[in-house]
Amino acid sequence: MLVTSNTENQSEAVATMTDKDFADLGIQDMVYVNEIAVDTALDLFPEVLDLPDDGTLYSVHAADGTPILLAEDLESANTAAAEHSFTLHQVN
Repeated sequence: MLVTSNTENQSEAVATMTDKDFADLGIQDMVYVNEIAVDTALDLFPEVLDLPDDGTLYSVHAADGTPILLAEDLESANTAAAEHSFTLHQVN
C-alpha cells in the first residue's frame, strides 16, 4: 500500500490498484507520447538503424512505460496511436 503525507503532515493510506482494476479502466489501451532526443531513441529503439544525427523525435509508450513506436514528428505519433485505438496522453 502507498502511504503519503497530507498537508497537515499526517500519514494516510492510499488504496492500491490491482492489474484488474487498471484493466477495468482501460489502462491496456492507454499510451503517452514523449519528446525525446536522438541519443535516447537509440537506447529505447536499438533496432532502428536509420536515425538522424541530431534533433527531436517522439516515442509512444504503453502506460507502463514500455516503448511501442518511434515517430519523426508529433503528428505521426498521434496518428499512429489513433490508428491503434489507443487513448493518448502527451507528456511535456
